[in-house]
Amino acid sequence: ITHASLLVNGSEAEHAANLAIEHNLPIGLHFNITEGHPILPQDKVTTLLNTDGKFYGKTKFWSIAINNDLFFNNVHIERELVAQIEKFKDLTGRFPTFINGHNHCHVANGVIVTIVAQICARWYPSIKSVRVPLQPFTDSDRNIRNFACMSKFKSLLNTPKLTAEEQEQSKQVNQEQDKQKSSKSSQSSSSLQNNEEQNQNNQETSKSSKNDDQSLDNIDM
Repeated sequence: ITHASLLVNGSEAEHAANLAIEHNLPIGLHFNITEGHPILPQDKVTTLLNTDGKFYGKTKFWSIAINNDLFFNNVHIERELVAQIEKFKDLTGRFPTFINGHNHCHVANGVIVTIVAQICARWYPSIKSVRVPLQPFTDSDRNIRNFACMSKFKSLLNTPKLTAEEQEQSKQVNQEQDKQKSSKSSQSSSSLQNNEEQNQNNQETSKSSKNDDQSLDNIDM
C-alpha cells in the first residue's frame, strides 16, 4: 500500500489516522456526502440529509444528483467539504494533498464538481490533485453527463486562489445569510404566535357573545 484515503466522518476515523501516522502512510481526504452523518450540525447542511439526519445513501444521492443539479444547496456542499478538510487536519496535523470522493460523490454533477474544484484550488493550496474516475455507464446519457462533469476539473483547478481578505469576505457573506435565515424564521414564529393569540381572542369574544345572548333569552322568559 502506497497511499490511502481517510473517511473523516467514519466511526474509526481517529484510529485510522493514527495508524497512518504510525506507519508513515501518505493519506488524503475521502470526501463523503453520501453515507453516514455529516461533520457539521444538521441545520447547517439540511439539503444534504434525509429525515433521519443522515446523508441519502449512494443510490438515492446519485439519483437526485444526476436529475436535479439544484437540489443540493451550494452553500451546504461547500460547508461540509470545508468542515471535512478541517477535520482531516485535526486528525492528522496537516491538510490533505489529494482528495477523492466516497461513491464518486465529488463528480456527481456539474454543481458539485465546480464547488469541489474551486474550494480546493482557491482555499487549500496543499491539495494538488483530485481523482477523476472515468468509468463507463450502461446509460449513454448518464455517461455523457458524468464525463462532462469530470472534464471540468482541469480548468477549474487552475482558478486563482482567494486572498486572505477574500476568504474573510466570503465567510462574512455566509454568516450574514445565516442571520437573515434566522431572522426570517423568528419573524415566521412571531407571526404564527400572533395568529394563535388572535384566534384565541376571537374564540373568547364568540363565547362571551353567546353568554350575553343566553342572558337576554332568560330575561325575555
